[in-house]
Amino acid sequence: MVISLSYAVGIDLGGTKIEGVLADDKGKVYNRLRVLTEDKKGSKQIIDKIIKLVKDLSKGYKILGVGIGIPGNIDRRTNKVHNAPNNPSLDGVKLIEILKRRLKTPVFVENDANCLALSEAMFGAAKKYRNIVAVVIGTGLGGGIIIDGKLHQGVTPIAGEIGHMKIIMGGRKCSCGQAGCLEAYVSGTAIDKRYRELSKTKGHVTVTELSRRARKGDAAAKKILDETYEIIALGLSNIINVLDPEVFVIGGGVSNNDGIFREIPKRIAKYVLGYSDAKILKAKLGDSSGVLGAASLVFSNLSKK
Repeated sequence: MVISLSYAVGIDLGGTKIEGVLADDKGKVYNRLRVLTEDKKGSKQIIDKIIKLVKDLSKGYKILGVGIGIPGNIDRRTNKVHNAPNNPSLDGVKLIEILKRRLKTPVFVENDANCLALSEAMFGAAKKYRNIVAVVIGTGLGGGIIIDGKLHQGVTPIAGEIGHMKIIMGGRKCSCGQAGCLEAYVSGTAIDKRYRELSKTKGHVTVTELSRRARKGDAAAKKILDETYEIIALGLSNIINVLDPEVFVIGGGVSNNDGIFREIPKRIAKYVLGYSDAKILKAKLGDSSGVLGAASLVFSNLSKK
């Protein structure tokens, strides 16, 4: 039996590192490389690094294209990068056009949370499902939506910005400049801040450390975790009431706390209109979800043609 494979390069463009893989359409990784981003040196050197990564990764292979996940968006009206706080030098840059011209291959750029949604849908925890919401809870809170097996991007397209749904009018200030966003309460950064405010302690804490303190009887840690589970459940129930997905896939550093998968399913019911069978699963691909999701952009976009 002859197995026909297609290859793509996936690039995960982060604030501190740029990671790339050569992967096939079954999710197998053949090459992996990473370099420092060094955004302060400007957009040109970032673009040069991406081009070198693509050439080094794909040497000896014929690739269908390049997919890139960024912590930001592409304004489809102008084709410029915008809302990229981790890579400010790229704001206003026509990244797709430049890379297409220099690499002479199809290039697709998408928000990194959308990339995680694609990777988990194609290769990870949600590959048995067609209606998926991915939630990435780390330093911030992002999301990606898959409807009937296809990435839902919206018109502008900013669909999937789950972290910026408003849950408390006039609430905590969010990194986006508005107030009361889900991200302002349950991102890793927000959980840390809320705990330090309540406990009157200094020094940053991860959710893993917070869980350890809660088990040892820290009242402030217990209260913050309980509130966090409740707020996440409220946020996910809002999504259920609008989209009614089959499954949520949760990734990012905060997902390392198993309490999320134990507590949230039993708290959602009181907020949902009717009932929901939506499963809540942990992202399976871990650190590879970003780059594999970026590679998935190539396969999913070219399959439409």
